Amino acid sequence: ASTHHRLVEEQAGLIEAEKHRSVAILAAGIAHEINNPLSGIMQCAQALRDGTVPEERKQEYLDAILEAVGRLKSVVEGVRDYARQRPALPNDLDAAEIVSSCLRMVAPLCEEAGVRVESSVEPGAVRIRAEGAQLRKALGNLVINALYFSARGDKVSISATRRGYMWGIAVADHGPGIPKENLSKVTDPFFTTKPPGEGTGLGLAITYGVLRSFGGELELASEAGHGTT
Repeated sequence: ASTHHRLVEEQAGLIEAEKHRSVAILAAGIAHEINNPLSGIMQCAQALRDGTVPEERKQEYLDAILEAVGRLKSVVEGVRDYARQRPALPNDLDAAEIVSSCLRMVAPLCEEAGVRVESSVEPGAVRIRAEGAQLRKALGNLVINALYFSARGDKVSISATRRGYMWGIAVADHGPGIPKENLSKVTDPFFTTKPPGEGTGLGLAITYGVLRSFGGELELASEAGHGTT
């Protein structure tokens, strides 16, 4: 009884420590993501207030402020989406329609990146019980990630696979892959390998949360130098 009581206390202590660690990581990530655009806004605003900006460059400074504000807004929205525990009620959806609408949404990004995205998901072949907007967001995050790590001329493939009673929608790229030591971290909030200013590190965390909320899973298969699925 004494040993059991000690183990329960130790477990409770570990859970509490992990909670504090998670909050600390989240806070540090938010601070990092907010600090850079906020510093840019302050510098631009001070320069405009002090009158040190030439007339022909004022628009450039105002545009930089608006861009930084947009980034702050996206961070706040990402945190809100990540924290959202109860999504809208699920519906019976055709996976092919979700994929098609997602690809229409990211078409400009595909063109800019010079990457083809091809889907082999047949209409009516896969039915999913989920909420459409949330599922599109989750799939969009995966496609955007794949585009980011793809070279010009590469192809990203979207396909459907079945394992037992579960359907899987696979998004596969031919990018540099994920190092083994990072595979367990990619769904952590604010973990990113992208350069500062190019990613909040919330995309896969939100995707993971959305899929889990509908009884799904997020599985990653990757090897450094050989792409990611």
